[in-house]
Amino acid sequence: MNTISAFTTAASYLSVARPNANSGADKRLPTPEENLQIVFSEVVERSGRSGFSSVESVSPRGSLEQDVASAWEHWFDQVGTHRYHFEAGEGSPSVRDDKTSVDLKQDFKEILVEAYQNEAYADPRDYLRTLSMDDLRAIQQVHSLADPIDVSKLSDEGAMNLLLPPDAQLDADKDGLTRVGVVNSIRFPDSNTPKAVREAWELATANLSERDRGILTLQMFSAVSNANMKFDTQGNWIGSSEPGDADWRNPMNSTSFSYLDFVGRKMENIERFKGYMMVDDYQQQMSFWNTFQEELFRRQVR
Repeated sequence: MNTISAFTTAASYLSVARPNANSGADKRLPTPEENLQIVFSEVVERSGRSGFSSVESVSPRGSLEQDVASAWEHWFDQVGTHRYHFEAGEGSPSVRDDKTSVDLKQDFKEILVEAYQNEAYADPRDYLRTLSMDDLRAIQQVHSLADPIDVSKLSDEGAMNLLLPPDAQLDADKDGLTRVGVVNSIRFPDSNTPKAVREAWELATANLSERDRGILTLQMFSAVSNANMKFDTQGNWIGSSEPGDADWRNPMNSTSFSYLDFVGRKMENIERFKGYMMVDDYQQQMSFWNTFQEELFRRQVR
């Protein structure tokens, strides 16, 4: 792949139920997003894969098959109804004719349950080849994909994430990108973000708009994008490694990566360009990074 063909910020994948910055976040019930991640982490772990680093394994309340169905339905009712549109048109190429939100909820529930029953997560590409065109169209709509699904073009990660709900998708190869079908998406926190970092982030962003959280997500991803820039001996930028290249790297996946150092550099850069910024913009950015830094300190994150 020569470029990141598209990206989706974490703002698009945040639950409507977010913790209040002043509430006891550690004592609250899981959001629909977190509940999906708990359930589907257990599902993929039973196939020998890793789930979300930020969720704890729990014993299923009933059968895991029942939890798969109920977690999806709860998430769809609380989050999906605000995310999906069912009017066909130029801006919604994945919409299925004569299908409603009720159809999408039921169709994908059946796909998820059957994928679990058939151990699809062990070899998701092979399993996708067995699905009907109607099933693939439903999956395309769930993930808002512009193009029909061509299984022959899918990586293992891209195929697996088609068989997971949007908020439960995984960066399986830990390259810093979450591949859904043939599309790379940028998310922070992602499936490999430590629990303490995710908690600090959620508290620091709790009162921000989706737009602002999306911008901050891209700023966090700069740790990855900057690490893949190439320069000549005079310090001139000459290009960048691309996802899939042998020299592509994700510094956040290294044990030597320091979130506190990264945040400190962000704050230093804001101070450096303070004279070129609007006062409100400067104050808002520093307020976020200060809060994030304090929450990281409080959780003893390095």
